[in-house]
Amino acid sequence: MIVEQATVVEVDQETLLVETIQQSSCGSCAAQKGCGQGVLAKYLSSSSYFRIRRDSEDRRSFNPGDVVELGIDELALVRASIWLYLVPLGAMLIGAYLGNLLSELASVFCAFAGLMIGGYLSSGYAKRVRHQPEYAPVLVPDMQDIRIIQPENPI
Repeated sequence: MIVEQATVVEVDQETLLVETIQQSSCGSCAAQKGCGQGVLAKYLSSSSYFRIRRDSEDRRSFNPGDVVELGIDELALVRASIWLYLVPLGAMLIGAYLGNLLSELASVFCAFAGLMIGGYLSSGYAKRVRHQPEYAPVLVPDMQDIRIIQPENPI
């Protein structure tokens, strides 16, 4: 499970509205001050809001301003990444190859058409899986509440 921290903005009986702030990996890079990407990431960082359904067995109380951990399944993230990146790229390469059979100019136009078709297929996939629970972020249980039970007779 991939985990990200979020800040609680609003609390309902059944849901939480949380805000995540897009973070850059520039904080761990050695060229922090000499790189333009780090400067852009600092000023162009954006936040996203999600409504998270609370588990009925979750007894924790939340208040606005609390920091919670959200998790998403790795396999779902890989599947979504393939659809969002590889499908348009593959369609573009197929279009470029087919257009190259005619001429170089046709290759450029067919590559662009393939990219657009791949983008359309990706957006259709995103609309289909938008409300599936495996693609939704969930609250990660508080590790302090989890007790490890040792077996009485270890093998």
